Amino acid sequence: ATPGSIIALILHESVLITAVAGYMGLVAGVGLLELISKFLPDVGYFANPEINIGVAIGATLILIVSGAMAGYMPARKAAAVKPVIALRDE
Repeated sequence: ATPGSIIALILHESVLITAVAGYMGLVAGVGLLELISKFLPDVGYFANPEINIGVAIGATLILIVSGAMAGYMPARKAAAVKPVIALRDE
């Protein structure tokens, strides 16, 4: 495997994990808001809790980019290790 393919593999995994976690968090947040709106009285700020779709998409995109950035340094370090040394350490 080439160093570039190792970096790509690790970055794909990092982006996939953060995208799935972001989507699950978004669904859980919407569900929690729906649950809260059923039990709180219709007064003040919590009268009609809602999520702006633009903010939700923006937050998910920021999360995905952050996941890619967080995975880049470990990916570079993994690509720099020679396979013989990596197998010997097991």
